[in-house]
Amino acid sequence: HRLPGFEVQTGMKEHLDNGGMCRWADPAWKDVYGPLMEGRLDDYDPWHVGSRVNTSAQFFRSFQGWLALTEQGPGDGTLEVVPLLAESMAYLLMRPFAGDVPAHQFCGVTDTGGSETLEITCKWHAALLRGKVSVGRVEPGDTVWWHPDIVHGVEERH
Repeated sequence: HRLPGFEVQTGMKEHLDNGGMCRWADPAWKDVYGPLMEGRLDDYDPWHVGSRVNTSAQFFRSFQGWLALTEQGPGDGTLEVVPLLAESMAYLLMRPFAGDVPAHQFCGVTDTGGSETLEITCKWHAALLRGKVSVGRVEPGDTVWWHPDIVHGVEERH
């Protein structure tokens, strides 16, 4: 909510769009994230489009973004991101296989009950969320763009 009178954000918690469980199950996504799943972080190129165009997503997202209609910045309920693209993705993909995660639990997938987003929660991703930062101040007409695999959400209070 961004309407006057709404002080606390009820939606847009930290998440990734473009699918939840399909990141582990869809052959095209498995091809995209193969180097990460094999522990080869240095071989992963998040900017390589390759198999991303063949994934189970309903449409191809090269970037996500928004247009500022008003002045906004940190503390105003603005966008927050975890700016470590490859490292965050590796963490998210491997997290379900850690010893403290029950079998058949794909951290962030079953939490939401949906398959179109991967919810990033304190329960499973506290270490990752410590890297969250707000985007800088924007003026009307400015645009902000981010990679679709960047963990993003909106500040809780504004």
